[in-house]
Amino acid sequence: MTFTTHTSDDPLFSLYTFQRKEREALTGPLVEETTQDYGGSPMSVNVHFTDILWTSYGEVDTQGTRRVRPMHSDPSNTQLQYAHALKELRRGIGCAPEKLLEDMLLHRALQQRIEARREDATEDRLIAELANPVNSLSDPKLRRALLVALRMDPQYQQRSLMERRRRYNLVLRNSPDPELRQLHVDSLRTMERRENKAIEQVARSLYRGNSYLMPAQARFNDFPSPSDTPPDVLAVEEISYTCTFSETGVLEFQDVTRWVRATSTRTSPEITVTHRYFNGNGTAGLLRLESLYGCRVTESSETKNGDLLAKIKIHKNLTPGDGIYSFGSRIHVNSSIRCTPVIVWRPRTRATRRIEFHLNFHELHAPLRAWWFIEHRELSGALEPDPSDGRHLEVLDEGRYLYRIFERDNVSPDLRYGVAWVWPE
Repeated sequence: MTFTTHTSDDPLFSLYTFQRKEREALTGPLVEETTQDYGGSPMSVNVHFTDILWTSYGEVDTQGTRRVRPMHSDPSNTQLQYAHALKELRRGIGCAPEKLLEDMLLHRALQQRIEARREDATEDRLIAELANPVNSLSDPKLRRALLVALRMDPQYQQRSLMERRRRYNLVLRNSPDPELRQLHVDSLRTMERRENKAIEQVARSLYRGNSYLMPAQARFNDFPSPSDTPPDVLAVEEISYTCTFSETGVLEFQDVTRWVRATSTRTSPEITVTHRYFNGNGTAGLLRLESLYGCRVTESSETKNGDLLAKIKIHKNLTPGDGIYSFGSRIHVNSSIRCTPVIVWRPRTRATRRIEFHLNFHELHAPLRAWWFIEHRELSGALEPDPSDGRHLEVLDEGRYLYRIFERDNVSPDLRYGVAWVWPE
C-alpha cells in the first residue's frame, strides 16, 4: 500500500517492508510524498490502514475541514502486496495454515471470498480458496510450477522450496511424456521465473475477485496527474534517492536530493511532505526528518498512526530567471523490519528529466541479483525479468552498491520507475 496524492509534482517514493511474526505479518512502505494546496483548491489524499483492506479518501477544503468517504486501495499496490505474500508463502514448507495467517492482507482476502458465500473460513477452505486461481492458470508451465512451489501438489511434499523444485525438474526430465519433458529446465532460475509469472497472474486474479465484494462507490479510480506543473508549485526537474541498509536488510536512512525551479513569480518556496511507515500498530517515533542543505524543516509533527508531517522551506524565493536550485533532506528510520526489495517513484508532471536511485548495502546482507524497471504497475516491476531482457544491474563494490539513472528521454508522467532486487535467504 502506498500513500498518494493527485495534486503534487514532487515524487512518490515507496520502500516496502516485511516482518514475519508469529501468526501475523506486518507489512507496509516507507513513503515520502510532497503536496501543495493549489490556490485553495481541494487536495486529495489517500489514507491507508494496514490491518484492513479499506482506506479512506480525504479532501481538505479551503477552511482545512477534512471530509472522508470510503475508498478501496490502489489496485496496483494491493496486487503487489498479494504477490509479495505469495512469494513468502512458497518458501520453506509452503502453503500451510499457520503460514497463511502470517500475512493478514492475503488471509483477509481469502476469508472475504469464502464468507461472501456464507461459508466458514476454515483452514482447509482458506487453502482451497487460494488453490482455485492457481489451478485456473491456463499455461501449464506456470500452473504446475506454482503448485509445486506452494506445496499444493501432493506429489511434491518436500519440506523446502529448493527440494521441491529439484524433484519436480527431475521428474520432468525423466518423464515418458514428451510434452512434460519439454517443461524441464536447465536452470532452476528458469523455474523461479515461471513461478513469478504465475504469482503475478494469481495476484491479479485475487484483486479482481475481491473487487466485486466492495461497494461500487468504494472502488479506486486512479485519476490522471496534471502534465504541467501549476504556477505556484516548485517543479522537480531532477531527484536522487540514496538508501543505506543495515547488516540485516533494514533501511537505516534515506537521503533525498531535489533539483527544483520556479514556474512563475508566484511559486512558493515551501513544500509540505508526509512520511509514512506502516508497521501495523501505529508505533510512534519511527521516522525523523532533518534538512541536509539548502532548506530547513519549518514544521514537523507526528500523528497517532506514526505518520510524520512536515514542511520544508528552501532558502531562496525562486523566480523563473533563477534557474535550478538544489536542496537535500534525510529521513531516519527507527525500525527492525527488513525491507521488501522494491524501490519505486512515480513522476507527476513533464518537468522531471532525471531520476536516480543509489543503494548502499551491508556486506553481510548484500543482494543476490537486481534489476531496473519502467512499468505502469509496481507489481510488474517487482517480478524478476528474464536475463535476455537486459535489465539486470551490476552489483558493485563486492555486492555493496548498485545504482540506476533514468534520463529525460525515458521519463514520462505517471509511469513507475524503480529498482528491485533479491535478498539472500
